[in-house]
Amino acid sequence: MTIEDPAAMASAQRARSLLSPLLNLSAERKALVLILVFTALRLWAGATTGLGVDEAYSLSIARALSLSYFDHPPLHQWIAHFSELVFGPGRLVRTPFIALFAGSTWAMFLLTRRLYSADAALWAALALNLAGFFSAAAGEWILPDGPLLFFLLLSAGTLARIVFVMPGESEARWTHWFALGIWLGLAGLAKYQAGLFALGLATFLIATARGRATLRTPGPYLAAATTLAMLTPVLVWNATHHWASFAFQIARGGGGTDIKPQKLLQAFLGEFALMLPWVSTPLILAAISAGRRPQRDLRSGLCLALALPPILLFTLLPMMGGQNLPHWSMPGWIFLFPLLGDTLARRATVKVWPRYWAVGSFTALAILWAVASADAATGWLGRDFPKVFKVDPTRESMSWAQLKPELERRGLVGPGTTVVSLKWMEAGKIEQALGKAPPVRLLTRNARGYAFRDRSPPVGTDVLIIASQNTAEGELYKLAPYFRATTQEPSIFIGRGGPELEIVVYKGRDLLRPYVYAPIPR
Repeated sequence: MTIEDPAAMASAQRARSLLSPLLNLSAERKALVLILVFTALRLWAGATTGLGVDEAYSLSIARALSLSYFDHPPLHQWIAHFSELVFGPGRLVRTPFIALFAGSTWAMFLLTRRLYSADAALWAALALNLAGFFSAAAGEWILPDGPLLFFLLLSAGTLARIVFVMPGESEARWTHWFALGIWLGLAGLAKYQAGLFALGLATFLIATARGRATLRTPGPYLAAATTLAMLTPVLVWNATHHWASFAFQIARGGGGTDIKPQKLLQAFLGEFALMLPWVSTPLILAAISAGRRPQRDLRSGLCLALALPPILLFTLLPMMGGQNLPHWSMPGWIFLFPLLGDTLARRATVKVWPRYWAVGSFTALAILWAVASADAATGWLGRDFPKVFKVDPTRESMSWAQLKPELERRGLVGPGTTVVSLKWMEAGKIEQALGKAPPVRLLTRNARGYAFRDRSPPVGTDVLIIASQNTAEGELYKLAPYFRATTQEPSIFIGRGGPELEIVVYKGRDLLRPYVYAPIPR
C-alpha cells in the first residue's frame, strides 16, 4: 500500500486544471496553437540572429528582379525582393519565409488527416516542427527550401484529395488537377528538386490501379501542362543565358567512375544528423514499417513514392562520385512525416513513450536553439572553447555592419564609390553592411549570380576592394594585372564582443581593361 503525498497530488491537480482548456481542444485547434507557438519562436530567433552567407547572397542578388537566377529558380528571390521593399534590409525580410512554414505545418496537418486521422495529423505536424532542418533552416531562413516545401505539401494534399475521396465528397474535378499543376509549378519556381516530386507522383500513378485509372482521364495532362506553363520564366531565362543554371546544377551533382561505398554512409549520416537523431530514428522506423505494406496500404504507398526519389538520388549520388549536401534530400524526407504521425498516434493510445518523446524532443530542440542563438549573438562557443571550435559554428551569421562606420570615418566610401568583393560568399555580407549604395561588384571567376547582375566597371575606374584576410591571400593577386596600382589600407577587425575577423581593404587605381565574366560561372 502506498501513501500519496497530498502536496504532490494537489500540484498535479492544479497542473491538470491549468492544461485542461488546451487538452480539451480539438486536434485542429491544437495544431493551430502549435503553429502559433513555433511561429513566435521563429520570429524571435529571426529577429535576434544575423543573416547567414546564403541569405545575404540571396538578398543581394534579389535586389535586381529577373525572370530567374543562376543558382536557383526565382521564387524565393522574388519573395525576398518584395519583402525587403516592405520591411527594409535586414532580418525582418525573413518574415514571409516564417509565415510560409506556418502554412507548411498546416498543410502537413491537412495531408496527414486525409491519409490517416486527425490525431495522426497533429503528431505529424509536431514532429515536423521538432526536426532540426525543417524547424530552423526551412522554417525561418531566406532560402528556396521554405517555399519549395510549402508548395510540395500543397501539391501532395491536392493529389491526396484526388486519389482518396472522403465520404460525402464529390469525385475529383478538373479544377483539382488544375490546382495541382499550379502548386507544382510554384514548387518548380522555388527549386529544381520539385522535378523529383513529379517523378514520384508519376510512379505512384503508374504503379497503382487507382492511379492508372486517373491516367485515362484528361486531369493529369492538364496538371502537367499547367506546371510547364508556370515554369516559363525559368525556361526563358535559361534559354537566353546559355542554359547556365541547368548546367551549373548538373555539374554539381555529376559523378565520376569510381564507386566509393563509404560516401553512402557519410551522406546518410549527414541527412540523419540534419533532422536531429531523436527525430530521424523514429521517422526511419516508421518508413520501414510502412515499406512492408505499400500494396495493402495505398496511403503509405503514396508517401513512400513521393519520398524515395530525392532520398535515394541524393544519398546514392556521393557513392558514385557526385556532390551532395545533406539538405538536398529533405524534400523527400518530409513525406515520411505522415507515416511517423500515424505511428505515434497509434502508439499513444496504448503507450506513454510518444508523449515522453515529444517532451524530450521539444526540450532538446529548445536547448539547441537557445545555445545557437546565444552563440550567434556573442560568439561565446568559439571564444570559450577554442580547442573544440577552431572556427565558431555561427560565425557566418555574424553581421559585418561594423564595416560601414569605419569606412565612412576614413572617407573611403561615398556616393560614387565602386566597391569590389573577391568572393560571392562575402559580397552579400558587404552589401548588407553598406546598404544599397554604393553597389558591390564581384570580380572573380567564381562569380555565381553576380556574373549576370553586374558589368565590369568602366576602364579608368578606381575601386575599393574589401575582403577577409584569407580570401585576399588567395584571390587578390589575380586582380593585380587589371589595375595600374593597388595600395593597402589599414585592416578593419570586426566581431561579437571582440575581434574575430580581419577585413583587408585595398584601393585599386585606374582599371586597365574590362573584367569579363565567364558565360557559365563555376
